[in-house]
Amino acid sequence: MSGYNKYDEDVDSKLVVDEEAEREYQQVQTELDFNEALIEDRQREIKKIETNMAELNEIFRDLNDIVHDQDVMVNNIVTNLEDAHGDVEAGISELQEAKTVQKKSRYRMCLIIAIIVGFVVLLVVAASIGVSAAM
Repeated sequence: MSGYNKYDEDVDSKLVVDEEAEREYQQVQTELDFNEALIEDRQREIKKIETNMAELNEIFRDLNDIVHDQDVMVNNIVTNLEDAHGDVEAGISELQEAKTVQKKSRYRMCLIIAIIVGFVVLLVVAASIGVSAAM
């Protein structure tokens, strides 16, 4: 039996074709697995970027709130400075008026003292005239 016939050749060629198809299938499957792994990695990286962007957005919102709060404080400081400037101007005006009033008061006080001294002198003179006339 020389035993190798056409049927055996067909089986052998089918085995070779099946092995090649299996290798190609495994190669395609390996590429698919690799591509799926790449896609999963990219999806994870995109998710990280999305999370980082959300955090950055939150930071900018917080920064905006801080700037707004500081703007209110700065406006309050400016208002207080303007009020203080007005109060200082009013104080200067009142001090100048007080200085004028004080000068007038000093003049009046000197006048009153002069009148009292004059009255006392007049009483002393009158008393001395009265004492000399009574003698």
